[in-house]
Amino acid sequence: MPQTIGALVNRRWRLPKAKRGRIVGVTPYVEKLLEKQAGKLGITPELFLERICDCVIRDRLYDAVTDGRYDEKPKSSRMTFRLREWR
Repeated sequence: MPQTIGALVNRRWRLPKAKRGRIVGVTPYVEKLLEKQAGKLGITPELFLERICDCVIRDRLYDAVTDGRYDEKPKSSRMTFRLREWR
């Protein structure tokens, strides 16, 4: 018997297991922008986000990228992507 709802859903739909990672939520509008930009590069939206996250974190560019846009409480989101954890 699965111990969590997520495990139940994964088992029911036979989703691949992710050993480690994070969930990133985006609004439907941002999802469309993400798909369009990733498509122009010929990569998946997940890979696009992984690359952005890697560059922003390694180069400490959060303030430059967000420009104060998220200084307040984060907005709710509807779509989620699972990102692989970097080693």
